[in-house]
Amino acid sequence: MYLRPRLLSKLFISLKPFDIHLPVELWLQIISFIESKRDLFALSHVSNMFRRIVFPSFRSLDLLYLENTGLSRQEQFNDLRIIGVFRQPELATIVTKFDIRIISSPCIDPYRSPVRSAWHCSCNSMQKRVAEALDAMVNLEHLGIHCFLCAGVDKHRYFEDVKARRLQSFSGRCSCAGISHHEREHVLLDPFFTNIRSLRWSHGAWDVVYPRSTDSPFNKVSTLLDLTALVHSGRHSENMILRKRPIQRIYITNLDRRPANFLRALCTFPGSLTHVILDDFSRLKDIISHDQECFVNVRHIGTIPAIPTGPEIEACVVSLTSLHNLQSFDVFVLDGRNPWDIRVLHCLRRSLPRLRKVLVRGDMYCVWSFDERTWNQTLILPFSSWDIIRGACD
Repeated sequence: MYLRPRLLSKLFISLKPFDIHLPVELWLQIISFIESKRDLFALSHVSNMFRRIVFPSFRSLDLLYLENTGLSRQEQFNDLRIIGVFRQPELATIVTKFDIRIISSPCIDPYRSPVRSAWHCSCNSMQKRVAEALDAMVNLEHLGIHCFLCAGVDKHRYFEDVKARRLQSFSGRCSCAGISHHEREHVLLDPFFTNIRSLRWSHGAWDVVYPRSTDSPFNKVSTLLDLTALVHSGRHSENMILRKRPIQRIYITNLDRRPANFLRALCTFPGSLTHVILDDFSRLKDIISHDQECFVNVRHIGTIPAIPTGPEIEACVVSLTSLHNLQSFDVFVLDGRNPWDIRVLHCLRRSLPRLRKVLVRGDMYCVWSFDERTWNQTLILPFSSWDIIRGACD
């Protein structure tokens, strides 16, 4: 459901909720149908009552798709206001999860137009507002940023002086123009990342391969000291991170990209894996056979691809019987076919006696949990591999 903010405001002003005397629980149910953060932001200015009701919804703030494409100057300013309002401690301290896409305005491909005048570029203004909002979000636990800025400005200035001491996970993608490979890698050396435990960092630049491992900024153990969860996309920098940190949870993508380097890093890293997810599940057996000691304590495996029938599921899971501590895995279901039922799950427990949880995603999102006697199904909100790795599905 999407209503224009101005129409939404007029609608609720005319209702005068404090005169209607509806229970707060009913208002919560009505407002739950509003999905747009812009509309909720407008609604919070209708009355103090709506302000108190709406504010908790900003605990998880997703502005990842907030763009300025095709908007007038006034509409662009209104979008910036949504970010700027989180400088207020009353609202900023509520936010624990913040995802945003920082994009210049007007939306012109910065790779095709690398130099633009300051009058036409909102990059610095956007970075300043995001920095002020982040500075006020002292209770922030997860941050996701996709930056898409032009060549004429300094990048990643919004990390300066951020006070989010509770930050646990960071997901970032840099698509900025006019920034070198080394600058992209050195972003993670900012003090802002000192205490994070889960990391997903990607960029469109070529991979940086250092002639000597000592030249890598990630060779220092003091960098990303507390990191325990990593999304590995085949980059040299991620191999360096893996070799030096006690990684417990890993999501492996692009394994065809220099797999030998990844396997060498896996043999030398000081951690003990508990959660392993691959975008190509068929490669799991090869990885386990390469170094079985790394997988002794694995409790979660994913992602099992869409399998149409119960017997095929049982045949696929046979390869997991060597993982004696396995307690859960995640699976895909597609095209309306969901063979994961109580009968199949009971059969799987014969070969995997410690199995307690199965996360299902795709056409539906649910979790099957075992309560010592039978399996129970619960519908849940959509999740991703990144959510599993950073612990959001625990």
